[in-house]
Amino acid sequence: VEEVQKIIVELGYTDVQLKRLMVDLESLKAGEDNYVTAEDVGRILADIYQEKLVSQSASQAMLDILKQQTDRRMLAHNLPSDVTYYGKTGNFEEVLSS
Repeated sequence: VEEVQKIIVELGYTDVQLKRLMVDLESLKAGEDNYVTAEDVGRILADIYQEKLVSQSASQAMLDILKQQTDRRMLAHNLPSDVTYYGKTGNFEEVLSS
């Protein structure tokens, strides 16, 4: 987690705070949580889309994963159905129940 946080900061995403693994409930109970601003999420997604963050093939692989999202109840709710949507919708409760 510390090494990934170091890379995140080196890449210029200064408002991202990675403190625990995704489903580390013990750390969460101890008050350790992950934070990111909407601005940095937007920057990260734009950098992936513009192939500025990693290689072209890795960028495309990430976009292919994000494009598989079919849940349009949240952010993409008001987008026309023919608009290509790259997203990651979900919540922690859904992770815990699966």
